[in-house]
Amino acid sequence: MLTGTQKALIKQAQREAGIDDAEYREAIGTVLPGADSSTDPRLTDGHLDRLLAYFEAICWRKREAREPGMLRAKVFRARNYWALKNRSGHTSRDRFTTGRLQNQIRVAEDRLLSLGKDKAYLGAIQGKTGPGWPYLMALRRTIEAAQKKIDALQAAQVISPRTPVAAPVQETVKAPSRPVRTYQLNPYQG
Repeated sequence: MLTGTQKALIKQAQREAGIDDAEYREAIGTVLPGADSSTDPRLTDGHLDRLLAYFEAICWRKREAREPGMLRAKVFRARNYWALKNRSGHTSRDRFTTGRLQNQIRVAEDRLLSLGKDKAYLGAIQGKTGPGWPYLMALRRTIEAAQKKIDALQAAQVISPRTPVAAPVQETVKAPSRPVRTYQLNPYQG
């Protein structure tokens, strides 16, 4: 997911290159199929670099042709800056967010397992959604639905409050981030 500053940089680059909204949306769809806006949460730093390299090529082509109405360069000061930047497409920010995402997925999977689901169930969810953020969001929706069922059964007194229910416990994460909430069974909650 791009920051507000990165989104503003894309819009400034769009204006500098003289690209209209239709071409802008098409360019975003080219670097990330299915996306048409810089607010798409799937956009990463690598997508940003590729998008700016594309806009840069258009901008310099127009400058060489001396097209009228070209804005003074703020984003594209030097030729090929964005095209040569981070050619591997893997930044420290991408590594951090990937590690954080994997940790959040692990916590959500552990929570579902504690609610009585099995690995095959988790595999079916991932098979339908694919990896990454869509998988995490599906896990969270499933946890919420399962918790609502448990709460409804307890309210109807179908199951007693002494039935083991997941209780929140704090856990420290290896990655440099805030503590993450995990869950474990507490047979005495009530």
